[in-house]
Amino acid sequence: MPTDCTSILPPAQLDKFTAEGVILLAGPGGKYGNELITDATPEMNAGGISCYFGIDNEDPNLLAVKVLVSAVPLDSTNRDSVIADLTAQGLLQATDERGDVTFGVLGATGGQTTANYNVVAADSWISVISADGGEKAYLAAVKLANVVHSANYN
Repeated sequence: MPTDCTSILPPAQLDKFTAEGVILLAGPGGKYGNELITDATPEMNAGGISCYFGIDNEDPNLLAVKVLVSAVPLDSTNRDSVIADLTAQGLLQATDERGDVTFGVLGATGGQTTANYNVVAADSWISVISADGGEKAYLAAVKLANVVHSANYN
């Protein structure tokens, strides 16, 4: 389990974000910490962290969150409830190449609805929500979830 948002992604991914003008805005270790998070995410409520990456407009009221990445430790006491919650949301369920259960939705392009991808392993729940919707954003979310998993759970 990453201890804060500065370690949820490997340096190469953070460098890629920086090149795109995307920084860690909020969450533990973020520029604004947790002060901008008015409501806890389901991942935070389950004992994990949520990390908001986006464009800093130097005005907290004008921040543009691009990606929300969350990680939650799981065990036999909370894994089933996470799966039940994701199922109740109507997300499409599948299994990834590792055999972990995944839940997701493409969303609509143009930012009308988000792309959302979740991986529920035996010991972790990784969630990636992209402000952009559509297939390209969804595939980027899948890739990012795999990067988080490789960096923190292998």
